[in-house]
Amino acid sequence: MIFKELCLGFDAELSEFNGEGDHVHLLISTSLKTFSFAKRVN
Repeated sequence: MIFKELCLGFDAELSEFNGEGDHVHLLISTSLKTFSFAKRVN
């Protein structure tokens, strides 16, 4: 799974993944040292 591999590169964990035909929902767990995770994903 691409999202799971991407999270590993950011020292994060993909906790949940679901969605529909036109979008996805991701629940990602990360530590405080990865505070810029959202900025990196953008």
